[in-house]
Amino acid sequence: MNFTDHPTPHPAVILREGFDDYRLLFQPLYGDVIGLDPVSLAVWRALDGKRTLIEVAVEVQAQFEDAPQSVVEDVCAFVADLERRGFICTKAEADLFLLEAANAGETPSRSSLHWYDSAEARADSFPCFVLHLADGSHFAIQAGDAQSAGVVAQFADLAQLKTMIPSEMNSARRFWVQSEGNPEPGNNEGAAVCILQLPELLPLPGQVGEAAGRRGGTTRQYSDAERRVQQLWRLSAFIGYKTQARGGALLHGALAVQALPNQGEPAPLGLGVLLVGRSGVGKTTASRRLAPPWYSLSDDAALVVRDAGGSYWAHPWPTWSQLLYDSPVERRDVQKAVPLKAIFILDQAGQDRATPAGGAAAVSMLMEIVQQASWRLWLGADLAALHAAQMTRFDALCALVKMVPVYLLDVSLEGAFWKEMEKVL
Repeated sequence: MNFTDHPTPHPAVILREGFDDYRLLFQPLYGDVIGLDPVSLAVWRALDGKRTLIEVAVEVQAQFEDAPQSVVEDVCAFVADLERRGFICTKAEADLFLLEAANAGETPSRSSLHWYDSAEARADSFPCFVLHLADGSHFAIQAGDAQSAGVVAQFADLAQLKTMIPSEMNSARRFWVQSEGNPEPGNNEGAAVCILQLPELLPLPGQVGEAAGRRGGTTRQYSDAERRVQQLWRLSAFIGYKTQARGGALLHGALAVQALPNQGEPAPLGLGVLLVGRSGVGKTTASRRLAPPWYSLSDDAALVVRDAGGSYWAHPWPTWSQLLYDSPVERRDVQKAVPLKAIFILDQAGQDRATPAGGAAAVSMLMEIVQQASWRLWLGADLAALHAAQMTRFDALCALVKMVPVYLLDVSLEGAFWKEMEKVL
């Protein structure tokens, strides 16, 4: 970006306040969050598409008496990062986005998500499985064709779901699992998600923006086992997506519980915490190292929901990636939720330590962690649907970090890191 350019905020970006001394910038098209300190907030507010970059830098320098001599270079570097991450654009790009948004209307297209608002049972329907969640909702999950039936059956088995009895049908939300290329369900109450017959070449895991077509990514061919893992993750992500409006989210991380006094394993009413972090940080290893009274309920994912009273609960989730290996997949009782008391964001370090994470930092990091669990659902999705879903997710995570404390947890190779968790709980 040149000094004479006129940087313009992307129309999709929103500014959210109420987190410590920081403000949050959120780009819903790419699920990206930036925490703004007072100086960077002044920069953002000066970006109006009329001032040049050098004029913005001079104005910010005048607002802060103790501004360093490098303020111009610092402002330019910050704005360049905003441009790289899609927070600012040219005026032509902003006008095009507003035009496309106006043409899209208030209801985003859902065809690329392969799910439907209406469905009806057919005579050749497959077994229907019930999923009860701690927020009081329950879903009826059913395959709509022979190809998807194997995925649904495997999901139900590893998640320990039971077949639905007739008396539960009327109050359940119907989730149809449908293969591409098969007829859509008929007209009645329900929903469906298409998870089968995925393209032979799929993008490697990355940001939602990459999956939605923001940038071209590397592709490769999946094996049959990898394809099944993607299908199970896609169904999981769809369930997480449908809980967002009520404050829920599917997070890529481990769920641990601290047993209450005089309770053994498992502890149904124990103290539940999530161990989350970037890929490869050691979430699974950390969950396996836990010592009593701590127990691991899941080591790869957990579904967080919010009940009518505003309390948060966490459901353990199967480790789908185990299907890639010869070892059997451990079955998880996904309906056995525990109260969620804290979230720990892991990082490798030489000494164990837990420190509070600021609200802005917590939302930013959790947004990335949720996207690790949901990017498969948004392959090929149109930007209108992605925008709406990301806004709902952002609101859900902002509410979550205001109710559930979030900590940064440094974990050493051999230390008892759970003792540090106990100190802050």
